Amino acid sequence: MSVLGLSTSYCAAKGLSIYDSVLKITDLGFTTVEFGAAHVFEAGVWGTLKKIRKEFPDINCSIHTLFPPHENKVWFNPADGLTDLNRLVIDNLFASAEILHAMWVSIHPAIINEIRLEGKEISNFDKPLVGRLRDKGLCKEKFLELMDYVEAKSKKNDLRVLIENTIPTLVIPYPCSADEFSCVFNKFPHTGLLLDIGHALVSGQLQELMGLDDRIWQLHLHDRHLERGYIGHQAIKDIEYFVKIEKLLLKSIPVIFEHGADIADQEILKEKNLLEYFLEINEERVVQGVKNG
Repeated sequence: MSVLGLSTSYCAAKGLSIYDSVLKITDLGFTTVEFGAAHVFEAGVWGTLKKIRKEFPDINCSIHTLFPPHENKVWFNPADGLTDLNRLVIDNLFASAEILHAMWVSIHPAIINEIRLEGKEISNFDKPLVGRLRDKGLCKEKFLELMDYVEAKSKKNDLRVLIENTIPTLVIPYPCSADEFSCVFNKFPHTGLLLDIGHALVSGQLQELMGLDDRIWQLHLHDRHLERGYIGHQAIKDIEYFVKIEKLLLKSIPVIFEHGADIADQEILKEKNLLEYFLEINEERVVQGVKNG
């Protein structure tokens, strides 16, 4: 069965430090922590991560772009290729993974638009301003150049690398379609999909991307909401949400709830309990089927 987790971005959006985010997530009963992108810069972050590994030896860890936070706000776009900034971002992801004994490192796809940040949007997130389209062929070439570097590091460190799907109505990502993801996965065997269910529901790609079953190595869960260019990460309130992705939830992969500051602890606990109940029912069904078989 899947292992349940929560992104630290939820806690960071509420103003908690990296250490306090882990404390909060474990207090909520999760065994997996995704170190997310919403944190503000913390001096001595490497010492903090070592402290977390020592004091929370039993948690599963996953590292998600951008982590750890940079002193100055930056936009990491794999479409830029192996720039000095992107090399530093990747190196920091893998350094964090090594300290925390993480098994997964995840990044966003290449974005074919020009992007710049403009001020604080909500909590610790800065608002990305989407500009004109760039040359897709050149961006794809640069992205593959970066992935060569990522693949070499993942192979050396025995880590799985994940690329998250995003919503193509806001920006133009690569990879985006199931065919594009398959092409990338065929070239980079240590790389799989971080399937964001909320994003896939908004873009209408859920069934298409679920066809990549054997390369789906992690899930992001939140309910869908798209308004005025903002991707809402709402709490899940209906068990039917899980029915649609039953076969994925029955795999032994991390399932990460991903939310912002507009969601309360009680809502997260309710959706966690709902998913645990769903998994329990399905486990009993599988066991009964084996007995009857």
